[in-house]
Amino acid sequence: MSILRVRLRVSDLRSARVALIAKRHTERPLQINVADPSLLRALTVTREPARRTRDLTLVVEDWASPIAGWRGGVTNLSGVESFDIKYDRSNRTATARISFDHDVDLAEIVRRLIGAFLPVTMLHGAGFPRIALDADSPDGAIGLLGRSMAGANADPPRVLAGVGLTSADVVAGNLSEVDPELMLVPVALGNLGQSDARVEQPIVDLAIHNPIGRVQQFEASTQRGSARIEGNRLIIHVDCDVEAPDLVIDLRAPLPREVVRSLVNVESISLEAVRVPDESEAHVAARFAELAATGAVLHSLRPQEERVVAGLGSALSRLVTLPYDHTIGMARERRSVEQRRAAMLAHSGYLRLADRVSSAAGARILPRVSIVLSTIRPHRVGSVLALLAAQDYPDVEIILALHGTGQEAAEQFSPFAERGQVRVISRPSSQPFGSVLADAVRESTGDLILKADDDDWYSPHVVWDLVLAHLYSGADIVGKTTEYLYFERINQTVHRTFATERYHRQLAGGAMMLSRGTLDSMGGWRPTRHSTDRSVLLDVFRNGGIGYRTHGLGYLYIRHDDGHTWVRSESLLLENTFEQWRGCVLPETDAALRAVAPQNSLRLPE
Repeated sequence: MSILRVRLRVSDLRSARVALIAKRHTERPLQINVADPSLLRALTVTREPARRTRDLTLVVEDWASPIAGWRGGVTNLSGVESFDIKYDRSNRTATARISFDHDVDLAEIVRRLIGAFLPVTMLHGAGFPRIALDADSPDGAIGLLGRSMAGANADPPRVLAGVGLTSADVVAGNLSEVDPELMLVPVALGNLGQSDARVEQPIVDLAIHNPIGRVQQFEASTQRGSARIEGNRLIIHVDCDVEAPDLVIDLRAPLPREVVRSLVNVESISLEAVRVPDESEAHVAARFAELAATGAVLHSLRPQEERVVAGLGSALSRLVTLPYDHTIGMARERRSVEQRRAAMLAHSGYLRLADRVSSAAGARILPRVSIVLSTIRPHRVGSVLALLAAQDYPDVEIILALHGTGQEAAEQFSPFAERGQVRVISRPSSQPFGSVLADAVRESTGDLILKADDDDWYSPHVVWDLVLAHLYSGADIVGKTTEYLYFERINQTVHRTFATERYHRQLAGGAMMLSRGTLDSMGGWRPTRHSTDRSVLLDVFRNGGIGYRTHGLGYLYIRHDDGHTWVRSESLLLENTFEQWRGCVLPETDAALRAVAPQNSLRLPE
């Protein structure tokens, strides 16, 4: 006789909260069907009284592998008697079955299983605080976690309790009192995820409101949207070749994943017809910030809608009120990227939490970035160091390895060293390139390692671009690609057709980033003389990792005549060229970047 299972369905944040709470204890096996992979994070929040089980079947619907062949992993759980996971591509589901020899908190089980269903960003470092959401935190607080997950905030096992030790160091929630004996720092959420009578605070959830899958426009787009508001509904009509129903969005709730996915082919959304009624005023800015983070260009909002503009912040409000001419290639990407950066940097829940943790706990959860580069051409690297030292990311260090140039070459970089911007090491030419990079990493202190090249061009935003991609993709290694390329010999810049904002196995060696934990886990840089970057990528993928390729702006690969470790003919590099410019053209958004151009002939495209 089969044992009847307790069957629950999670279709939104509210039903996730219900699933985590036990109304009464039962020893019957539990099955939970999750309608959307993004809802798994909501099942990692400890709720009281906590639902516990020793036999769980977790079915994730609308599931798809982020890249062919990817299979996630699970972290250790004690007392497991059996475990099995199956991926059904034809039915777009993934199912995990697990049983234990004792009752286990449901949230704790999902924390250990979530990495088997989707890439999850982990904090790798020497001392990050453990972060949890309070059991009574509002549903909208899940946006604080980015693509990470909630930690446990229950007491640890009594035998290991220690003095004043809890399972979390920071608890975000509506906490009014905290036992001073405990090493617990409360981060009050205020009206986060809710709204008062006037305004809902925008919270961009990096796990959902991101540009993953966004199509780069290499031809004229036929998908252009226009928005209007009716009561508490935002209605988006999309003009396209295939007639489709309008998107109807509830202004009172965060933008769901299915809406974000439906916008990946939409070039722009006109806000010209938007008139904000009093009853929906509190929520409009939050929804516009979420839409902006997806990369669809929002434009032409009337300045008269000043209540909305004020809630978006200065950078984003300027962009959404500007007109927009439908275009393609670099011009379109520049507008989209500037907007999505502004939305994420001003309104990301994860970055907002990082700021509060820093001020309340004196600790950080924003990773430190170490930029490592090796050079055999010290005459070229000075301009690159100036570009990297000008990064607007708040916590960056640079390690420069002089490879076979002699100690005397280090003197020309003393101004950078004196300002504490660059640490210089010297290695003999007999040492393999990969080994030199390994020594540079050993000298570094960052949580994320960014490998740069000594002769390319980088905008001040390139580190932020890669950190954001790391946070919203959950990938083991992220990077840009050689989408923009300058040929020094013929004085020509080209824009090549690459698929970006998607999981991928090919990244540019001069702009790739991975965590120190990931690099260490596979043995670090191999002592190779050639294909050193490729060896790292291969090791990541052989160990079950996944890569992510973000947009190409902010990085210009420069092809000169001094020799390259990447040996490839110019004719091959010119294949799939979409746009060309005479001279060296910077693929970036700020005209002020002329000041850090690597040569006088550089110009910005019209």
